[in-house]
Amino acid sequence: MANNIQKQKGISLIDFLERFDSEEKCESYLEKLKWGKGFICSKCGGTKYYKSKTKNGRLFYRCKSNGCKHRNHLLVGTMFQSTKLPLKKWFLAIYFMTQGKKGISTLDLMRKLNVKEDTAHLMKLKIMALMESRGDGTQLESLIKIDDAYYGGKHEGKSGRGSENKQAFLAAVSTDEEGHPLKVKLKPLKSFTKAGVANFAKKFLAKGAKVFSDALNAFNFFSESEDYEHYRTNMSKGNKKENYKKFNSINTLIANLKSFIGGIHHCVSEKYLVKYFAEFQYRFNRRFDLKALPDRFFYTSVHYSTCNYSGKK
Repeated sequence: MANNIQKQKGISLIDFLERFDSEEKCESYLEKLKWGKGFICSKCGGTKYYKSKTKNGRLFYRCKSNGCKHRNHLLVGTMFQSTKLPLKKWFLAIYFMTQGKKGISTLDLMRKLNVKEDTAHLMKLKIMALMESRGDGTQLESLIKIDDAYYGGKHEGKSGRGSENKQAFLAAVSTDEEGHPLKVKLKPLKSFTKAGVANFAKKFLAKGAKVFSDALNAFNFFSESEDYEHYRTNMSKGNKKENYKKFNSINTLIANLKSFIGGIHHCVSEKYLVKYFAEFQYRFNRRFDLKALPDRFFYTSVHYSTCNYSGKK
């Protein structure tokens, strides 16, 4: 299964550029996503219209029903609302962030799109924010491996549990019966406590799941809860090789996550770490159909965007 996933062709850059090589093609695509079942005026509910453009060239639908004349802007209510950038550049940014297994750095995006560094940074953050919003409503089911881990830190310091310079996070992955990873959930924490694990579980792990963990005290939440079957492994006892083999899927995933952030982005501040986790999680959980990823994201950008993420907190 892993080889078949990795060998997917996805969408070539040439094919993508041919599909969206003009503003008109990008607008037409968004029109179909937004009003594919027929235009409905956001003010009066009318269905009659004519197309026009603003002074800066943005498409809108002028309502012709009952003398309404309301402007229904194509980009209002979408992720692209209020943008001054060409849609072609947004579409390319989404392509790079959904088709590349390791994503793309801000500086590389800046060069590829010929935009300023701050612009590329805000584009990335807005795309990642939407990716994050799409991961909050689903839960892992059936067989789940969970582990505690730490990421980075700007300064050298004590490694592992108890590090004062690194960001603690929980990682959980659902697997099939053969142990192949299916979906992942990632969440930064202040520290590993039962309360933190409980909040993570209630939000991201379905009741009735079988949860496999090491002997970290915080994971005793699962043993004390009636909602989960808990299988606890003391990694320092018994056959250590077999113990670590049990958690190969989650350990590999954590290593890939750190490689993604450290290898492409080199250093990520604590402020934005959750966004980079969300990007990794979004692609991983949808990796079974690489070709469909851009279209799925475009649909999300039109129908589920809050349109208010500025990169500031």
